[in-house]
Order: sequence, then C-alpha cells, then structure tokens
Amino acid sequence: MERRTSRGRQKIAIEKIENEDDRYATFSKRRLGLLKKASELCTLCDVDIGIIIFSPTGKPFSFFHPTMDSVVNRYYHIGPSNSSSDIFENYVRNKVNKLNETLDAISERVEFEKKRAERLNEIEEKRVVKGWWEVPVQELNKEQSPLVQRSLD
Repeated sequence: MERRTSRGRQKIAIEKIENEDDRYATFSKRRLGLLKKASELCTLCDVDIGIIIFSPTGKPFSFFHPTMDSVVNRYYHIGPSNSSSDIFENYVRNKVNKLNETLDAISERVEFEKKRAERLNEIEEKRVVKGWWEVPVQELNKEQSPLVQRSLD
C-alpha cells in the first residue's frame, strides 16, 4: 500500500494574504484557535483576559473572562478596589470554574463510555456462537422454533 507523503506543518511567510477567499478562511481558523487558547489560559492560569478581533469584513469578535466590565475596569484602574463589581467578578469566576469542572467530569465519562462501547463491539465481533434470537427464522431447528413461538406470545 502506497503512503502519501505530506508536507506537514510548514512555516509560512507573515504577510498579507492577497486572495480574499483564502484570507477569510485563514482568519476564521486562526480566530477559533486564538479564542481557544485564551479560554485555556483562563482555565489553567486563572487570569483575566479580554480580546476584541475585527474580521476582514469588519465584523467584531470578542472574548472576555470573567466579564468585559471587569477586564476593562482592571485595565483602567490598576490599583485594587473593593466594590460590588469585585463581588460579582468573584461569583462569575467561581461559577465558570464549577462549570469547567462539570464539563471535565462529563468529558471523562463520555470518553469512558466510548472506550466501553469499543470493547463491547470488539467482543461482539469475536463472538462465534449466536443466540437463537439472532439467527434468521428460516435457519431455526425443531428445538428452537417453540422458543420463538413462546417469545412472540
């Protein structure tokens, strides 16, 4: 069997992409990657982040953690403050952390169930002896046909 050789990940020149369709596609892919990295940074390092991106068509995209107001206020007022917005920020941060923990637990459960389903499918494929209920009706013998009759009653 012939294997295709790919060029793999290559360095690209950092310059404006002239083809408009390619530029839109690249923006879309890079935007999702950037927002995902920002989300991971918030989760892993417990930091406040604010990102605003404008697409080549002028459409804005944003990501703020925990809230836009808290990030902007923190940017403008470097010193610590004790206000109701701080209480709200802490509430939002705790809520997000709990939701992330819940998501992690659900993701682990889904992975466990996928592996379990794969194991069951492997066992099913290896199984040679089939039950009478899996055999076509035309292939049943005299002993099995009353079993089918009783199961239908």
